[in-house]
Amino acid sequence: MIKKIVLIIIFMTVIPLHAADKIKVSVLYFENISKNKDFSWLTKGIADMLISDLSSSDDLVLVEREDLQKVINEQHFSQTGFADNADAVKIGKIFNAEKIISGSFFLTGNDLRIDVKVINTTTAEVKSASATGYFKDLVTIEKRLLQALFKILDLEYPPGISIDTNSYFAVQNYYEGVDLLDNGMFQLALEKFEKAEEFDPLYDKPQLDKEKAYLFLKNFKKARFHRELSVLFKEANEILKRMDQKPFLQYADVLKNSDWINMSETERKEFNKKYYYYIAYTSPLQCAAGFQGKLFEIISKREEMLSEEWDAEDDKFDKNQSDINKKYRDERKILDKRKNALSDKHRKDKDDINSSNDEKDVKKEKLSALDRKYREEIEKVNAEIESLRTFYENKLDLSEKSIEEFEKKRELAENDLAVKNKILYDKIITIADKIEASGKKDSEKDQNYQMVLYYRLLSLRMISDYDNLRVYCESYMKMFPDARMMWAVEDMYEYALEKSE
Repeated sequence: MIKKIVLIIIFMTVIPLHAADKIKVSVLYFENISKNKDFSWLTKGIADMLISDLSSSDDLVLVEREDLQKVINEQHFSQTGFADNADAVKIGKIFNAEKIISGSFFLTGNDLRIDVKVINTTTAEVKSASATGYFKDLVTIEKRLLQALFKILDLEYPPGISIDTNSYFAVQNYYEGVDLLDNGMFQLALEKFEKAEEFDPLYDKPQLDKEKAYLFLKNFKKARFHRELSVLFKEANEILKRMDQKPFLQYADVLKNSDWINMSETERKEFNKKYYYYIAYTSPLQCAAGFQGKLFEIISKREEMLSEEWDAEDDKFDKNQSDINKKYRDERKILDKRKNALSDKHRKDKDDINSSNDEKDVKKEKLSALDRKYREEIEKVNAEIESLRTFYENKLDLSEKSIEEFEKKRELAENDLAVKNKILYDKIITIADKIEASGKKDSEKDQNYQMVLYYRLLSLRMISDYDNLRVYCESYMKMFPDARMMWAVEDMYEYALEKSE
């Protein structure tokens, strides 16, 4: 019986940028030694976090967690980890790995301990490390473990490794969603990804997995939206990492330390792709403006997605009501024609009786019977018309109630989105506040500085903070009298004055 492990595949290298010299490494899912099911999400979570961080090194080549999951499913390995070195090596050999990373975790009270071992598949040598801390400091514990792993692998800890999120609950909900996604429970997985985003709206990992879930559910429009959002989140976080880099390196710095002369054309393209943000963002101010801009793009994309989704539902309700009214009119026309036909026949029959040679009393009796029959037939048609009217009025009432429920749901969705967006607007404002407070004299000459402060004005306008909007508009207009977007600032200022009265 295969014992529990944890499996994830990573390929690591000794010499940067030369794939042929890289060492293949498999990282396995981590075993839950404490058997506490509430923390079973860490089995895949720890491994996936390590994969993401290890990929920052030029000395590593990674196989995605999804590829590992496919092998586990195909080979019927345990989903909950590998405790036996022999089983770990067996997994490693499937990927032709020279080294394997496996491990386990254990909870005692509020303390989380993560143990990791690196197995050399050629020599069977095993090296180990561990990290311990308060369980909600999971991200910090994982970073300490990562440092130990780089030492074991005799590799330098790469610059630029950052924290995806500081929210423990965002990480928890995301990886619970990942496990549900792996097990085909797509709707439940989406709920977990949404929850993760609530805890940290800037956490980019849930976006890509939302796309996967919607693809499985064949909701291709939503899949496309989340794919586009995923790209924006990734770009925003890459810019943020670049902005927070200390020391702030330039492209020339990384180029100087590379083996550019000996690189092939393909390797140079890969190098420039990896360091794209060093080329595109050459100053912290440019990063700040770029990051704020990406947040606005995310907000815009979310609003577009919500608008398209609810507008489509709105169109369905409009069409439904239109169809109900059309069916009523069509069926009513048929009944009105029957009434007209009965009236025409009644008049003709009445004329025939009056023009006949029958005795007066006979005519009177026939006319009386004719009128009685006509009234009965007309009453039947009128009853059908009333029944038809009642039927379609009830259908319209039900439609109206559905619309009311729909409007309530739409309002809740818009309110939820407003809460998410406010967090991003607050982030934009905070960045501008910090840069302004830094007091660098040369900042005012930088066009990016204007944009950083302009984005703050837009954010204050969007969250309806009119008092601060008025104050900062006045400051902006004095500081940048010839700003390209001055007309927009003036409009915002006048609007703030109007609202502040």
